[in-house]
This record gives sequence, C-alpha cells and structure tokens, in this order.
Amino acid sequence: MRRRLAGIIVICLGTALLAGLATAAEARAAYFTSKPVLSAAPRKDVPFRASGHITPKSTASAPAKVKIILWMEYGDDGYGVMDTYWAKVGKRSGGKPGSAYSITITIPMKGKHGVQAIQYRGGKKVSSSKTTYFDVLP
Repeated sequence: MRRRLAGIIVICLGTALLAGLATAAEARAAYFTSKPVLSAAPRKDVPFRASGHITPKSTASAPAKVKIILWMEYGDDGYGVMDTYWAKVGKRSGGKPGSAYSITITIPMKGKHGVQAIQYRGGKKVSSSKTTYFDVLP
C-alpha cells in the first residue's frame, strides 16, 4: 500500500514539474507587436491598409489575434476610441520570424487619427504597439 502511494506521489510531482516547465517557457516568450505602417496617406472615404508584424509566430497550438484600435482626436479632450477591428494574421514574407497582420480601414471624416495594434494570446493581452498618428485629408 505504501509503495503504491509513493508511486502515485512521484507521478503527481513529475507531472507538476513538467507542467511548471512548460508554463515557465511560455512566460519567457518575448511578445512584440510592431507599430502599424500605413499603405498611403489616408483620405476621407478612401480605403487604406494598416499593417505590421508580431512575434513569436502565430501557430495552431498558440494562435495570435491582433486587435486594431482606431483613435480620433476629440478637440482639447485628446484622443478617444473611434472604432476597433480584428486584423488578419498570416505568414510573414521573406522567411522573416513572426507573423504579419493587416487590415483595410476606411475613415468617413477628415481630422487627426491614429491606429494601434494589440496582440492577444489565449484571450489575454500580451503586447501592444506604439500608436501611428496621421491626418485624414479631404
């Protein structure tokens, strides 16, 4: 009986140790989200693309989602959220590490705006980019 109990304890401790190592390895992953780059100078009612990259690479076992926040200047009150989008995450060109994200945005008004990318893994925010600010021209 004692031998069986000792065996169960050893198995449980081994399993806990392996689970702890996997969690520690995941915690050490350096998440990065690049500042969005615009495809063209944004104009009112004309679609443009905001894109960038994230690391580490999005995989089936560790899928990444990237939310794009569209900021709008509200006078002296500063910037506020105008809209949010989920970007498409895919393979990065040129064999570079990480994954690419991109989204097409159309803004219906002129003024000062900005876009920011936020990376999520397992439903949790792991990284956010700096904001790219720009003026939408008529």
